[in-house]
Amino acid sequence: MNAKWVVGIIAGIIGLGAIQIIHTTARAEAGYAVTTKTVRVGQITVPKNTRVSVASQVTHNGQRYARVEMQRLRYQLRRQTSRRYLTVPMQDLKASRRVATDQFSQLKQRRVNYDTTQPVINVTTDGRVEMYRDGSVDNQAPVASAQVTKSWRSGQTTVLTLKTSLARLTTAHTNQLKLRANGAVANGTYDSYAVGPQRQIYYVWTGLS
Repeated sequence: MNAKWVVGIIAGIIGLGAIQIIHTTARAEAGYAVTTKTVRVGQITVPKNTRVSVASQVTHNGQRYARVEMQRLRYQLRRQTSRRYLTVPMQDLKASRRVATDQFSQLKQRRVNYDTTQPVINVTTDGRVEMYRDGSVDNQAPVASAQVTKSWRSGQTTVLTLKTSLARLTTAHTNQLKLRANGAVANGTYDSYAVGPQRQIYYVWTGLS
């Protein structure tokens, strides 16, 4: 066999091995976790016992890291950075089971994601419900927010008990926010919900478009 062919075959095998390593060390494993200590990345601080959404996991120099979705956290934490993801050592996290609020992120009153003039309900992974007057939650503080103390799902309705009431959203005397699923609309692009005692219609983008 030609010596150049042998060298080429060996190089190809090594190349395939390198590709295999890349694929096995950059797994996209979504899920939820809680910080086991205060996490500091540059000027960004995430307190201990903060529940986060993990978009994926990566390995660098033999150490595993989680890519945490900053947009799923409360405003007080999001405002520290414009980053979409924060890279956190996996050793600083412990797994968290799914809860009833995980099916929501941003609920909007109109089925147009780039519309910045519509009210938005933002449900965070670390247990806050935030109200915004305008469509984007990135560069503004919420007009109102409340801590979720309990959440559960019964049939098509998800119930969130809040520490304080939110005008037009919570039931009087109980501080409960109820979201009833109406099913998918627009060819499955959005899920529709009737929200609060007035049953205002809000939409959650499914990402299937």
